[in-house]
Amino acid sequence: MENSRQVQVRFVTNLPPPLKAPTNSIAVPSHLTRMGLSEIVNILLKNMSSETQHQPFDFLVDGELVRMPLEQFLMAKGISAERVLEIEYIRAVAPREEEDPCGHDDWVSAVDGSNRSFILTDATIILQGYGKMEHFSLTS
Repeated sequence: MENSRQVQVRFVTNLPPPLKAPTNSIAVPSHLTRMGLSEIVNILLKNMSSETQHQPFDFLVDGELVRMPLEQFLMAKGISAERVLEIEYIRAVAPREEEDPCGHDDWVSAVDGSNRSFILTDATIILQGYGKMEHFSLTS
C-alpha cells in the first residue's frame, strides 16, 4: 500500500436512516477513489446494522461528482486538505442496460418521432409502451 496523506472527511447523505453513516469526521487516505470511499461507507453502515447490504455509492463534494482520487480532486478544485471535507454519498447509478434493437431494414427512408408513443418508419408502425413493443406493417 502506498504512503499517502490523510484527509479528514465527514460523510453525509439524504438517504433514509438505514443508509445514514455516523457524521463524525474520520481520516482517510487521500489516494482513495470512489470504490475505496464506498468500501468505507459500507463498513460504517455495517458497524451500525449488521443487516445492511453492501452496495456501491457515488460521492459528491460541493455538489460535484468525485471521479478521481481524492487528492487529485482536491488539487483540481483548489480545495484545502487541511479542513474537514464534507462528502455527500448517494446510491451509485447502475449503467444503463442494453436494449434489444428494433428490427429494421438497413435502409430507412423516413422517420417520424414527434409522438412519444409511436415510432413511424417507412411503412412500419412500432407501438412502444409499458415494456412491450408491437409492430404493424402498412400495405397498400
